[in-house]
Amino acid sequence: MDERLLRVGLETRDFGRCRDAAAVGERALSLLAGALEARAGRVYAAEETRLATVACLPPNERPAEVLTLPAASGSLLADLLDRGASIHVADACADSLPLAWRTHGPLLAVACQDSAGATRAVLCLHGRSGRPFDDEEREIARVVAAHAGEALLTLEIAKQLRLRD
Repeated sequence: MDERLLRVGLETRDFGRCRDAAAVGERALSLLAGALEARAGRVYAAEETRLATVACLPPNERPAEVLTLPAASGSLLADLLDRGASIHVADACADSLPLAWRTHGPLLAVACQDSAGATRAVLCLHGRSGRPFDDEEREIARVVAAHAGEALLTLEIAKQLRLRD
């Protein structure tokens, strides 16, 4: 894990250079997919009433997906959004997952929260053959998600400052 975590730490510094949520999402998704050997995934920006796709791997894998909010009380998605709990399943066919996330094989989803605990985006990885994501890989995903959450907060603050001027 040390080598992967070091590489992830070095690469997340570049999130601050991103100019929009899509760029943060693309960098985070590419970084995690490489580090965790996933072939596919999506990043959803958290908006007031929905989660909207801002990045996907492979690019243009499917049309943009939107997940309507609020999530059903007690659902895995609600836990992810409200508490920042990660979702990790060995086979993503489970009925408890959002329909857009149901696929064969392991799935890992993490909330990109800022330092205030607000969920700014959701990062979802799948398309991995073989073993499910382990504890170390989930921790790496949480680190990337935390950096992405802070980068998204910074973008929002910059936008608000530009609107004031």
